[in-house]
Amino acid sequence: MYHILIVDDEKIERNGIKLLLKMAGIELEISEACNGKEALSFLEKHQVDILLTDMKMPNMDGMELLKRVCPEYPQMKKIIFSGYSEFEYAKTAMKMGVKDYILKPVDPEEFKETMDKVLEELDQQTIIVMRE
Repeated sequence: MYHILIVDDEKIERNGIKLLLKMAGIELEISEACNGKEALSFLEKHQVDILLTDMKMPNMDGMELLKRVCPEYPQMKKIIFSGYSEFEYAKTAMKMGVKDYILKPVDPEEFKETMDKVLEELDQQTIIVMRE
């Protein structure tokens, strides 16, 4: 089972993502962090396959988190969900290897499509590793 870390300073948003995963029938081991600093600490101790992060958070925002995580965990799939549609954020994030940028409020169908795509990529990575 794949492991997802949901990073958002608002518990209601984290709960909403968990509900979307359940509604989409996507079973994952789910962990949560309320900011980038807490997420980094968690990642030092746990293996995570998917990082789903908000951008605007206290202590350490999503962009700073991604700047630290992308070089350290290149195999991890990274997705941004944010209420801010700033092109520069999206452009910078994509250059760092972020898979998708989902705007809040999150559209359930778009969310499911993104998650399906990411899970398929993880499955493909697993197959490649098993062959080696």
